[in-house]
This record gives sequence, structure tokens and C-alpha cells, in this order.
Amino acid sequence: MSDEKVLVVYVDGWDRRYIDEAHAPFMSEQFSRRPWVKTTAPASVDLLPTILTGTRPDQHGMYGVRLRPPWPRTLAQRAVDLLPDWLTTSVQCILFGVSGEFDLPAVPPRRRRLFDMQRSKVPRSKRGLSVLLELGGMPTCMGVVGEENSRYIYSTSSDPVSSHLKNVGNGDRALEFLQIYAMDLVYRWNYANEPMIEKYARRVDDFLRRLHAKCSKTGVTLVVLSDHGYDATEGSVNSMRAVRRLRIPRSEYTEFIEITSARYWFHSERARREITAALEALEHTAVHRAADLRQWGVELQGKQYGEFFCLTDPGWVFHPNDFHNPLGNFVLGIKDPKQRGRLTSPKHRGNHVLRPGIPAASGFVMVLDERYRATKSDGVLENIAPTLLSMLGREAPDSMSGKPIFER
Repeated sequence: MSDEKVLVVYVDGWDRRYIDEAHAPFMSEQFSRRPWVKTTAPASVDLLPTILTGTRPDQHGMYGVRLRPPWPRTLAQRAVDLLPDWLTTSVQCILFGVSGEFDLPAVPPRRRRLFDMQRSKVPRSKRGLSVLLELGGMPTCMGVVGEENSRYIYSTSSDPVSSHLKNVGNGDRALEFLQIYAMDLVYRWNYANEPMIEKYARRVDDFLRRLHAKCSKTGVTLVVLSDHGYDATEGSVNSMRAVRRLRIPRSEYTEFIEITSARYWFHSERARREITAALEALEHTAVHRAADLRQWGVELQGKQYGEFFCLTDPGWVFHPNDFHNPLGNFVLGIKDPKQRGRLTSPKHRGNHVLRPGIPAASGFVMVLDERYRATKSDGVLENIAPTLLSMLGREAPDSMSGKPIFER
């Protein structure tokens, strides 16, 4: 078995276009010195499962929500459904704030029970590494390496140097994975705030500079990756209002609205015909059937994840959506300086749409080790897990559709 050690620093949403001398001098220099590959993300907002399993969203199944077959409500559920949505969602947001484990608290109970939650977005720091050894029935790179030889850290820290520099890159695990989520939050809520973006980018850059020096001494190979970039938000689209104006009973359709994607299931021909026409008439969006997403790396079979998708154009977001609750928005804006922008407007300042081919849909993976070279200039996120296993001298499982993109 190989004695190689690998540390992955996954910086969510770190836009390659803004890694320059002003924002990130260390990483800017590394792009001219180290092997790196431009990556394309599939049409999904939850990219960690693809990164860790080396499979597409349709393979691992972690693709937002999945519609359940209809079932009768219990007496207690009927009673809860009589309460106003603002009250039930506020209670759910309080539960989320206390436990951190309540997924999609802004979706009222009468709608939450329609779905199986197929998301990895609940903060993973409270649940331990064991939940990441397998995702959607697919083994992850950590599952292959083994729980005792792996470490995963999910961080929203504003200062990674003080929070993590001492704890990672020590060579005590074969595979370490540090997910830095702070940059994603900064871009999302402060896109036009150049001084703030520069401040946080420099903190991440300084952390990587120090970490690289440490890894060079401990013999750990440092890998840096980002899944996508961000575009400035120009405006919002109210798909919910467009559908409500049709006055179609809720029993004839089901909807789930994300920040840049709205998906629909139709239970009558009238709903299919009229809602489709209403969505096609919206400005700053494009409509697609589930089969159309194949061109963007998601080969959905059947209609369980959605029959019809409405995607925003770059720079546009859906609002209202199923991630917004006034109470939750206010509390997050108060608690986290990176999200203080929520207090003036609940609409994201930066966004990334689900359409590969635009700059914000591109990420990168870089190996800061002179022993490695890139085997191609462009790749996909499915390539990352088999690449890490190859570095560690481990065989990738047959389930991984990606292939290694770096070699020695």
C-alpha cells in the first residue's frame, strides 16, 4: 500500500477569473507554475456528492428533491396543515438553528412531506465522517481509503489560518478534505463589495501559502479545487407569481424552486399545458424537459426529480424561492458578518446558474506538487475522486465514471 498523503482544500465558489495579483497573489503565481485543470460542473447546486463519488448526479441520486408517491395524511399532519405557512416555517427555522439538522426549513410541512430530500447541504461538521463514506449508495473516495485513514472538515470560518493551519497537513491521515465555505458565502451576499471580497480572498490565499509550505515539510501533496464561480445578480424572476395567476389547483402540480432553477411535476394535462406556457413567457429564463439536462451532465431517468425545469439566465435569480424564510434570513444576517447583506435584501448578490458553458460554471483543480502533471486541460468534477485515489495508489471502484486527470 502506498505511503502517499493527500490534503484537498475545496474552496467553494472561488471564481478563477478573480484569482489575480490583487486578490490572491500566491495562487495567482501557482497558476503559472503548477499543473491545473479547468473543470466543468454538472447542472446541479449540490456538487459535493459528485466530487466525492466520482459519479454524475443521476448516478448518485443526490439531486435536490425527489417526488414521493402520494400517501394519506395522518390526523396530526392534517392539523399542522391548518396552520399558516409563516408559522410552521418559522418553527422549522428555529429547529434548524438549534440542531443544524433540519433540511429545507423554509418549505412548509404540507410540501416537505411530498419530497424525499436528496441533498448533502445540511452542515456536515455535526454528523461526522461516517455519513460521507457513501453517498446515494455510491462509495466515496473516503469510503475507499477508510474512515480511520480519512478526515473531513466543513468550515465557515472567516480566518482559516487560525482555525485550521495547525490541524491539517500533518501527515496523520492518508486523505484529508477541508471544505472552506466562507468564500461561497462572501460572493453570494457581497458580490459588489470589492473590499470585502479582496479581504476574504487574501485570507484564503495566505492560508494556502502557509499550508503549502507546511505540506512541503510533512510530505503531504496539497490539492486545491473550486467547483464554480459567480456572476453578479442583475435582477429576480417571480415564477411563483406567474404560476399562481393561472389559478390552477395545487393538486394538479407540484413545484420546487431553488435560487436559479425551478422544477415542476404535472398531475393534469391542463397544468402541463398552462404552466409550461406561462414559464416559457417569462423573461430571463429558459425552459427544459428533464431529458434536455443530459447535455449538461445530468441524465435523469423518469420524472421523479422533475418533469419540467425552468432555469434562469446568468445574472438572474428566482425570488421568492424555497430557501427563503424572513425569520431565518434575519437570524443568519445577524449572526454571520459574511451574510449581513441579508438584512437589506434577501436576494443573492452573486449567483451561479445551472448551465455549464458559461464562465461561472467553471472551476479548477490544481496539484501543488512538482511530481505531478496534468493529463488534460479540461475535465469534469467526476474526475476528482478517481484522481485522488490514483495519487494514493488505490484502485477506483467500478462505480466511478470519472478518470484520473493527473499523473506522476
